[in-house]
Amino acid sequence: SLSIARGSRMSLWDSLQSERGVAAMAFVGTIAVHQLTRRLARLKPSQPGSTSISELVRTLEQTLASRGLDIVVPFNLQSYNDAVQKAGQPGLILNPEFAGGLGSPNGTSFLAILVGNSKALWTPMIDFFAQRVQNGQELAEAVTDHPVDLYCLGSIREAVDSMGAASVAPEIATLGSSLVPRGTSRLLESTDVYIYDAADTRPGHVFAATKLANLVNLGELDEDAFLCVHPVYGPWFALRAIIVLNIGVTDADLAAMQLPPVEIEDNPDRRRKLKEAKADAFAHRDSSEKWIKLRSLVDEDSDATYGPLQLQYHYDKDLAVFREAVKKRLDGKDYA
Repeated sequence: SLSIARGSRMSLWDSLQSERGVAAMAFVGTIAVHQLTRRLARLKPSQPGSTSISELVRTLEQTLASRGLDIVVPFNLQSYNDAVQKAGQPGLILNPEFAGGLGSPNGTSFLAILVGNSKALWTPMIDFFAQRVQNGQELAEAVTDHPVDLYCLGSIREAVDSMGAASVAPEIATLGSSLVPRGTSRLLESTDVYIYDAADTRPGHVFAATKLANLVNLGELDEDAFLCVHPVYGPWFALRAIIVLNIGVTDADLAAMQLPPVEIEDNPDRRRKLKEAKADAFAHRDSSEKWIKLRSLVDEDSDATYGPLQLQYHYDKDLAVFREAVKKRLDGKDYA
């Protein structure tokens, strides 16, 4: 933008002696200063009060829950970065494009929000793809590779768009069916947003999901099962993304929204069964049946357990299974 201003200055040089030329120069200079100020402002986190932060998180939580993304946990990005640094994993530090360095100059960090789902994701997600078919697409066209990632990231993108985000990176396709009109709440007006996809394996984009879940008290790593356990959903949940907002926070801002620590029952018989099942699963890595058995032992007879088709797709990633669920939905049959 500054190079454009300089170019305009040269084209106006000959008219500087006129009143009109002086006015034109002042106008160009004003634009340049304004654009530079905006650019610098994007590097400095805004500082809303804790009330607006809680309102922002609550609005995002409600919006995403309607799409089955029912796990929304705010945290201080600096706390996560400090944890992975301390663990000797600097490659897992997250530094969004707008940060201009780790954390912010004034000692606060950025507001980050961990997004995930329980089995609640399956119904609205299958409904969404079924609607595509009802709108005229062939089933094979409506459900293409990585439908869960497409749906989750598209839903997150539409959610932050609906709150008036100034910019969203990296570029993520929307679902073409906005949750609510863009900018309805305006809670993210003038706020830059960066979304880290849990399935993204590129350097600088990978994050330590289990460590983060433990850090924010979302779940505890069960060493015997090598699974993260939620106090309500047990092992039946998944983490999808981290939303980082160009909003400065301190731990005190988030204290009221902090989850209580998770404790895993220390039962010797349970531990023995889990160790045996884990060894069996690792010995038969390609057997989804073995991994399902291990997961089921962590939290037996739980209402949070995925339904048959959701469970099968979770482990096999077979598009035929996903399309079967969509077809059953269209036929009015049970598609869980």
